[in-house]
Amino acid sequence: MAEREFEAWILSRFTAGELKKARIGSVTKKRDAKGALRRLVPRYKPTTHQLDESRKIDIARARQQPSFSKLVRSLAEITGATIPAEGTAEGKEGANAASQQTVAPVRPSDGR
Repeated sequence: MAEREFEAWILSRFTAGELKKARIGSVTKKRDAKGALRRLVPRYKPTTHQLDESRKIDIARARQQPSFSKLVRSLAEITGATIPAEGTAEGKEGANAASQQTVAPVRPSDGR
């Protein structure tokens, strides 16, 4: 599972070769994922890079991580959405299409 760091999910977008070259082992149990990500994204700062790096996440690959899969299931349960089975053509196409969608920013309520 991701060890309390969103960056562990971002690490899942890199190939095994890229992770090995940066001397990063298992991304599913990675501690100090931010530090590991800095080896792949020089001078990584969450406030500067997280949104851009998050947009590059391969949803189908991230769903292989138990913690990300749990997030997907929990969100589906809350929203009533149906989750395509992992590994199906619909699941892969749906995940990739979802990762390409643009989400409008949420604006804070003005109290009215």
